[in-house]
Amino acid sequence: MKKSGSRAVVTDRTFKKEVLDGSGPLLIDFMAEWCDPCRAVSGMIDQLAQELSGKVRMVSLDIDRSPRAARRLHVRSVPTILFLHDGKVIDQTIGILSRDDLTAWVAQLLEMWSGSGAAPLPGTTS
Repeated sequence: MKKSGSRAVVTDRTFKKEVLDGSGPLLIDFMAEWCDPCRAVSGMIDQLAQELSGKVRMVSLDIDRSPRAARRLHVRSVPTILFLHDGKVIDQTIGILSRDDLTAWVAQLLEMWSGSGAAPLPGTTS
């Protein structure tokens, strides 16, 4: 699997194995090369990936190169970030976030899912 910064790059070919069949917490950044807000979010996610190494896997997926995976999770705009646990969508954010908001969002989700076995948020199951 390729790397983008400190994150793995997921493709249509690797999506099922790396995302849906994965275990534990996963943050997936749906982006496109032509998307300026995606580049800003991507940089923040790279920093966060280094800070949270070992606590959450972070991957990226280019929607133009891997459109089937994006459609499978109903991603219609970029940047979209999904938080999954054991292959199930727990929460999502669409659009650009501040670094502080992104960090707080991920921290809250990690706290909620650290061994709790809690159910996904309403309306976010895959």
